[in-house]
Parts: sequence; C-alpha cells; structure tokens
Amino acid sequence: MIKRESVLHLLKNVVQESPADQTEAILLTEDSSLTRFAGSAIHQHVAEKNQTLILRVVFGKKIAVATTNIFQPSSVKKSLQKAISLAKVQQPNDEFISLPGQKPIPEIETFSKNISRVTPNQKARRIKSLLRRVKEKGCKASGAFSNGEVELAVVNSLGVEAYQKFSDLFLHLIVENEKSSGYASFVARDPDQLDVDALVKEAIGKTSKEEPIQIEPGEYEVILEPYAVSELLSFLGYLGFHALAVQEGRSFFSNRFGEKMVDGKGDDLR
Repeated sequence: MIKRESVLHLLKNVVQESPADQTEAILLTEDSSLTRFAGSAIHQHVAEKNQTLILRVVFGKKIAVATTNIFQPSSVKKSLQKAISLAKVQQPNDEFISLPGQKPIPEIETFSKNISRVTPNQKARRIKSLLRRVKEKGCKASGAFSNGEVELAVVNSLGVEAYQKFSDLFLHLIVENEKSSGYASFVARDPDQLDVDALVKEAIGKTSKEEPIQIEPGEYEVILEPYAVSELLSFLGYLGFHALAVQEGRSFFSNRFGEKMVDGKGDDLR
C-alpha cells in the first residue's frame, strides 16, 4: 500500500507532464490472497501484490489509454508517450464530451484494519475448522476463501483528486453428500464478522438425504434464492447494464429504451 499523499503526489506529477488537452491517471494497488479447497482438503493458496497505472489522454475528441505496472520514471514516461501517440491516430469519438470535473466526494468507510490479521495460517485454521464441522455431518466441502487490501486513486487535469482504500473478504462454501449439495457465501470488509459455524449450518441445511427424483422435460416455475438472484444480476450488469455497452450497441438495452423487456409477474415480490 502506498498511502493517500504519496499516491496523489505521483499521479499529479504524471498529469502535469502531459501535453494533452485532458489527462487522467488512475492507480490501482492490490494485495490479496486466495485459498481454495475441494474434497474436504486445501489444495491451493495463491497471493498477489500488484500496482497498475492507467493513463487516459484526450486530444479534442481523440482518446487513448495506456497501462503499465512498472513504476520506474522512465517506464511511466514511456507509457504516457505511448498513450499520446495512440490518441493522435485515433478516430474522433463524437459522443465524448469531457472527463469529469472537480466536485465534492463523500467520505465512505470501506476499510477495516482487522483485514491485516487474516494470514495464510489463520485462513488454513478456519478452513480446517469448517471442514471438521462438515465432516461431522457426513458431508464433504469445497470452496474458496479470499481476502485483500486495495487502493484506488484518480487524478485528472480538471482538478479531480480522489482516493479510496478498501478491504474485502469472501468465503464461498459448497457442501455435498451422496444425494445432494448446499451452498452458502459470506462477503464483508471486516473479517471479525465471519461466522464459520453459521455458514456451515446454512449450507448443510440445504442438503437432503432423500433420493433425487426425475421430472419430465417442460416449463416449470422456479424460485431462486438470493445468492442465485445476485449472481444473475451481476452477470446481466457485466453484459449490458452500463453506459459503454449501450453506446457500443452490444447491450440488450441498445435501441430499446421505453420497451418492456421482462415479465412483470414478480413486480409485487419483495
């Protein structure tokens, strides 16, 4: 982690050196790890530390972006020159108006200092405790346990100076017996909120020892639990719930504003 003052100072220097009409510099710093387990055993632990600098330059309505994770002054300067060279040969984007201007940014608490206590050994102990509880119920477990610290900073030539630090932690769990399986998930910023026993209880509560039954092919009304609805909405958002997808004509909303696109039977559901 670089910290607020150092990050903003670095980005302001890059922006000030740019001859473009408008320039934006974004720095993303990540320190994260992921532990996977399957068949009731930990089989993988990976960790990543990385810093990515993203430069966007604008000449009139010509725009280009260059990215680097090498922070030597010569490399940063080379990336800026690359973005400038690319922008000059781009076709103008007639829909582009401007980079964002300066305005108040609300303070939001998104970081927990407790995240630093989540070490690989601690994660292994928590997973082993989870696996022991699952085994006591005659099931096997698989899933993933991830934690990380992230810094995001944005500076542009119109006066924007924004910085946010956040922590994240998730634990996805699948338990299964010979007949069925169950799923539970936990997401938070503070690892002290993680309740492994409650997560195991939730996942096991969705399993059954009854024999599965076969049903005939056809149309059936299905009720999705919150995890499934969240996953579905996230995927739809990735595909087309954002302005760029609409502008590029690859969203299912493109050229269909004002039309009803989904069934309204669930409008009264809460």
